[in-house]
Amino acid sequence: MNEQREWDFEYVHQKTGEKRWFHNIAMGSEVNGKKKYILVMSDRTSDWKMNQALSEAVRAAETANRGKEYVSFQYVSRYPDTHECDHRFYHTGCK
Repeated sequence: MNEQREWDFEYVHQKTGEKRWFHNIAMGSEVNGKKKYILVMSDRTSDWKMNQALSEAVRAAETANRGKEYVSFQYVSRYPDTHECDHRFYHTGCK
């Protein structure tokens, strides 16, 4: 009987309230006719926090890029009394 199971687990410290994330591996086998188990707990909190920060940065960048799509340029003349048109503002044309 050799078996292995893996799962992720979120743990909240009862005194501090701090959240921590673990990856667990449980292995079971039979030794001298008796069941024996080994549990390996790997603290993945720093990885989880880094992934959260990266996800938030990606969302912020995507939001900023979507905002750029809707920015329109308005031509402001250097000389208010003339009707000059600066070709760099061809997005909206001259008014």
